[in-house]
Amino acid sequence: MATDYEGLGTPGLHPYGLSSPLAYGVLDGIRAVQRADFNLSSRVVVFGQSQGGRAAFATAVYKKTYAPELNIVGVVATGTPYPLASGPAGNIGQDTSRDQVTPSLAYNLLRLSTAGLINPSFVATDYLSDRAKPAFEVSQRDCLQAIERKVVADGLTFNNSFRRSPEAALDQVNRESSYPTLTSDIPIFIGTGGKDVVSPVRSQIALVKDACTAGDRIEWHYYPQLDHSGAVNGSLPDSTRFVEKAFSGEFMAGNCGAIGAIRPR
Repeated sequence: MATDYEGLGTPGLHPYGLSSPLAYGVLDGIRAVQRADFNLSSRVVVFGQSQGGRAAFATAVYKKTYAPELNIVGVVATGTPYPLASGPAGNIGQDTSRDQVTPSLAYNLLRLSTAGLINPSFVATDYLSDRAKPAFEVSQRDCLQAIERKVVADGLTFNNSFRRSPEAALDQVNRESSYPTLTSDIPIFIGTGGKDVVSPVRSQIALVKDACTAGDRIEWHYYPQLDHSGAVNGSLPDSTRFVEKAFSGEFMAGNCGAIGAIRPR
C-alpha cells in the first residue's frame, strides 16, 4: 500500500512536518486495505524514507491509541527527521549560511503553509519578501522538486526571502511536529546515512537514543558512506533480514545496548 497524505492527491494544503496526519494516513490506509476483499495477511510491516521515515515512526507510536486492532509487526524507517533535535525553527536541510542560495529553503516555505493551518491568523505573505512570494505560490500547488527549482532560479536565501522573521511561526510548527510519545511495542529498524545533510545525522541519532531511553526495541544501522537517499537501498540487506524476522514472529530485542559505542563523524 502506498500512502496518500492529506493534501497530496486530496483537496487542501498538505500539513508538512506534522506527525499525526502522517500516522493517521498510514493507519487508515492499512484499515481500508484490510477491510476490502483482498486475500492478504493481517500482519503488516511499514516502510518509510525521509518524510516517509517520520510517517513510519509516527505510525509505530500512534498505533496503540489510534488503531490498536492492527497487527503491525515491524517498522522500517530511513533518513528519519526528528524535529525537536534540530534546534530553533527546526530547519531540516537549511544551510548554516543564511545568505547562501540553497534548495532546502523549500522546506521552510512548506512549513509556512503548515503554520497557517495551526494558527489561522498567521498570514505567510505578511512575512515573505516580494522576491520570495512566487516560490511560495509554487509551494501551494507543486511538490518539493518544483519548489527547490524555483528557489534556485530566483536566487533565494533565507535572509532575502523574509521581510519579517518567521522563526516564531517555524518554532511553533516544530513544537507541533513532535511525537506525543516515543514509546512503541513494535520493533523498529532505523537506517542512517553518514553523509545525510537533509535529515541531519545527529538528529537521527538523537531520535534513536531517545527512543531507546523510552524502552523501544530499536535496531539501528549506520552507513557511513551513504547520503540521505542512498540509505534506502543501502540498508536493504539489513532491513530485509529485519522484515523476515518480523513476519516470522521472532522476538527482536534491538541493539540499543550497542548504540552508545558508535561514534559517527
